[in-house]
Amino acid sequence: MLYLSDQNVRDLLPDPSGLLAIIGDTLTALADGRVQMPPRTTLASENAARFIAFPVRMSHLGVAGVKWFGIDHQPESSTKTAAAHILLSSEKRATPLAVVEAGWITAWRTAMMSLYAAKLLAQPQARRIAFIACGEQARLHLDAFQTSFPLAEVRAWSRSGDTAKQFVKLAVESGLAAEAVSSARTCVEGADIIIASSPAAINTCFTPGDLAPGAFVSLVDLGRSFTHEALTIRDVVHVDDVPQARALMTRGDIATMGMARMLSITETAPSYPQTRPRIFLPTGLGAVDVALAHYLWREAVIKGRGHDLR
Repeated sequence: MLYLSDQNVRDLLPDPSGLLAIIGDTLTALADGRVQMPPRTTLASENAARFIAFPVRMSHLGVAGVKWFGIDHQPESSTKTAAAHILLSSEKRATPLAVVEAGWITAWRTAMMSLYAAKLLAQPQARRIAFIACGEQARLHLDAFQTSFPLAEVRAWSRSGDTAKQFVKLAVESGLAAEAVSSARTCVEGADIIIASSPAAINTCFTPGDLAPGAFVSLVDLGRSFTHEALTIRDVVHVDDVPQARALMTRGDIATMGMARMLSITETAPSYPQTRPRIFLPTGLGAVDVALAHYLWREAVIKGRGHDLR
């Protein structure tokens, strides 16, 4: 059994096109029943820490696995500490194959899942992108989207003005025109693509009425910064897995998305009215994380990487 460290993961992860291919293959397998993924289990402690287990069985890969994710967010702190690991097992003999550090997997999978959805839903010539919150996910999304869309303009808003200014500086250094703005609603106005990754609820959310016609929105923050009650039956919200999304909505973990219809990102998109937003609500698929762990384990065996725990 191998142990793959964070550095092993960074060294062995595929390039963006490879990541997108793994995401596509996993979503297809999930849709046709080759992946079993029951709703995640969450345990909360008295000191504000939470522990989440994401169990997955992937018959087409011959493996099963569980991602174990712990997060600590003290009420008086503006930062979170988190750690994630994946235990990967062989389906044939139920023996463990690897323990994989999953912090970087989680971070990159989140950004690449948004990009996967954007390639299906966003305008191909999108030039203006907006960021609600300017932390790690904003930086990863900027890197991913800048290679796939002809971006020229960036707007950024964060509860911390300094964080927004630092992010704007990074965007300018990458060749984009960028500015920090004073509110979330101002930030999204006129944007072709919006990435919302706020780690907590904000005081003034943006609404569907603030969005440009046909804007693509990735609610990485599970809808914390978006006034979802304003969505109507004319709206569609795409998710990475409908059963997982419904279970999380029932538990109150993610926003219910008003009256909008819910579709899997793998389903054929309806004909969108030009005035309606294209919304993607990722749930954080454990199946993609386990598929990536399987890819990394194979690469590690071939290349002689990782630490043999035997």
